[in-house]
Amino acid sequence: MIIQLFPGEHQNSEFDGGYIISPLTAGPVLIKNSDDKWIIVDPGSFSHKEKLISELAFHGLVPADIDAVLNTHHHLDHTSNNFIFSDYCPIFTRSAILWPNGKTYIYKDHDMHRVEWPSDIELLHTPGHTFDHVSFVYKWEGKTYVCAGDAVREDMIRDESEVTAQHPGPYLESLKSIFEIADVIFPGHGRVIDGDLLEELKLLVDDKQS
Repeated sequence: MIIQLFPGEHQNSEFDGGYIISPLTAGPVLIKNSDDKWIIVDPGSFSHKEKLISELAFHGLVPADIDAVLNTHHHLDHTSNNFIFSDYCPIFTRSAILWPNGKTYIYKDHDMHRVEWPSDIELLHTPGHTFDHVSFVYKWEGKTYVCAGDAVREDMIRDESEVTAQHPGPYLESLKSIFEIADVIFPGHGRVIDGDLLEELKLLVDDKQS
């Protein structure tokens, strides 16, 4: 199974000399793979800690039941709640795996899926928003689901907000690669993208030029 526990939020407001983002959190995704392991992708911001714990409880789970945490990238709105699970399971970051007993695997080539990787989950390199951004692909009941983190933002696809990408060229390539394979996209922020919405946004993505 795969579900989004709650949608990610990203609301900007301006002030003199800058802007504020509030509320801000990624939308955590819960996966139960074929080995009956529970996996959380991007557990979100400190501000949504209690909401995350509450949503897990709704599904009959507590943090100790989670078998792995996966991060799409290092930004705090995606990773702050890693600590909730740090006593119970490995946390897979882009270049290291952190274990409760203090053991840490560090990869020179950033291949986070080399050791103890949860079965059935494919790692997809999607640089652009950050140079080391990845997405996670999970196939369930005949559909391909992509946990896309900040590689996909509906408002940016619609040109309703500025693209926040460290590397705009790779960002667009990553965006297109996700829409080529996905039946359902869980973006880091905003609503789930599937069905007619997926087809509508795919046309917009296909028309974009790097």
